[in-house]
Amino acid sequence: MRAIRYYTLALMTCFATGCSVKTDCEKVVDHIILVVTKDTTLPMDQRSGIGTHKSREILLEECYKSLRTDGGVECALAATSLKQINACRTKMQEKEQE
Repeated sequence: MRAIRYYTLALMTCFATGCSVKTDCEKVVDHIILVVTKDTTLPMDQRSGIGTHKSREILLEECYKSLRTDGGVECALAATSLKQINACRTKMQEKEQE
């Protein structure tokens, strides 16, 4: 009986708070989109275009290919500019080639 109460409470909490389970790459892509949209050095069309569904799919594919190696996700999530994100991507691609 306690188990049923626990799972019911957990399920209700999840609905109330908007639970979502994201993969590491989904977190990275969300972070990249946030960083790019706040980067005023980029032209407005590039900043607004990055949030489209197609752009998100492309970024996810790229993340799975190049940022999944050791430290790539953490590096990208710590980045505060597009330049830093690109440096992470370059660093991970160099690791893969070794």
